[in-house]
Amino acid sequence: MSVPDKYKKMGDFKDYYTGKKRAPIFTIFIGGNHEASTYLEELKYGGFVAPNIYYMGRSSVVWYKGLRIGGLSGIYSDHDFMVMNKSEYDLQRGKRDIRAVYHYRKDDFMKLRILDRCNQMVMVSHDWPEGIYNYGNLQQLLSNKPFFKADIQKKCLGSPFNMQLLQSIRPAQWFSAHLHVRFTASVPWNNFPTKRAADECTDQVNKKPKLCDENEIELDIEEGNSVGESNEIELSFDSEEDVQPTVKVEEKPTKFLSLDKCLPRRRYLEFIDVDMTDSKHISRKEKSEPLYYDEEYIAAMKTIEKYKDLIDKLEFSELLDLPTASENELKAEKDKMKLEFQKMEIEEYKRIFNIPMNSFVKTADAEANKFIKHVNPQTTRFEENFLQNLG
Repeated sequence: MSVPDKYKKMGDFKDYYTGKKRAPIFTIFIGGNHEASTYLEELKYGGFVAPNIYYMGRSSVVWYKGLRIGGLSGIYSDHDFMVMNKSEYDLQRGKRDIRAVYHYRKDDFMKLRILDRCNQMVMVSHDWPEGIYNYGNLQQLLSNKPFFKADIQKKCLGSPFNMQLLQSIRPAQWFSAHLHVRFTASVPWNNFPTKRAADECTDQVNKKPKLCDENEIELDIEEGNSVGESNEIELSFDSEEDVQPTVKVEEKPTKFLSLDKCLPRRRYLEFIDVDMTDSKHISRKEKSEPLYYDEEYIAAMKTIEKYKDLIDKLEFSELLDLPTASENELKAEKDKMKLEFQKMEIEEYKRIFNIPMNSFVKTADAEANKFIKHVNPQTTRFEENFLQNLG
């Protein structure tokens, strides 16, 4: 775990792990930059970390009761992003790996980047999409966190690739964390100037700012309890010259929400209503089994694994503005795999795409005091179902 030594103490998670306690509400989460990476890497494709608590893996899309949820764990590092994922990280002796393991990579990103647009789903990331502050109350954000100003000026308050995903997927909701402040924004897509988005990406590449200590903003873990009031505001685009062409698509805006740290008198918990993605999805049909892998994401993941050599050769600028030929090739392969999944008999489909709610397996001794690497049966099952015969 990448935290100062004084924070390395066992909390109450082991009570949930052993079954002494149980999460009262089914909980889905992604990783950030202060989790127990040894355990999360044991479930790098996702899985139950405890009864009723599901980790989405390094990146993933799942369905729960008709709602489609996408997630990207970790934070952005401009250096590590360009290095493909290792098959294994040395988390016992490798001090560099303890930090590098929670930096998402271009292959993690690409598994989400080649998904089709879906204006009815939810996306979750730890760090913010870079530039999201332009669609919310920036003045109030800087009033709450004045030291953000320098990072905003350098365009490093967040991840440019999260913004790429926001623009390519255009989900109904996007939730983030990391910066210890409540902030809301709304990104309107009708008449969205696509040229501006491309120009911003080009500008990002040309200037190539040195990102703030690999995006690991130094936020005081013991910071005080004051915070500003609600950031609910009416939003509009900044006026910019030469914004053309525009694309008129009737889509609802993406609502962005980041919450504060879990401390007294801080706004760290909210209840919101989210529209269902598909009321007829298979995850709605059996109350006892409401959790499924997303077939398009699995097809995308298999495609990226198959085309690793191509992905490895893509430059930073190409990832920000994916070459049409590469995008078409990858999406065509993804769509072909997705079609094969859709042709499956229903029982076979359920066998490999359903995630049983009782999947949790206790692999470690909760009282152990030394590092032991474990193989999780949930990961083994995933690899057997989806990562064999990729040639």
